[in-house]
Amino acid sequence: MKNVAIGGVLLFLSFLFVPTFFVLGYVVRSLRYVLDGIEEPRSSTSGATCSWTD
Repeated sequence: MKNVAIGGVLLFLSFLFVPTFFVLGYVVRSLRYVLDGIEEPRSSTSGATCSWTD
């Protein structure tokens, strides 16, 4: 019964596993910008801009 409960919890929370890598990638990129002294992140390669920074 204990294994079923643990498996159920892991299955229920599995949708959070993949987005964690995207969040960690963003955090690492942000830390690199801070350590390099860059105040604003570089623009994306697609040319898209954020409307709140205009």
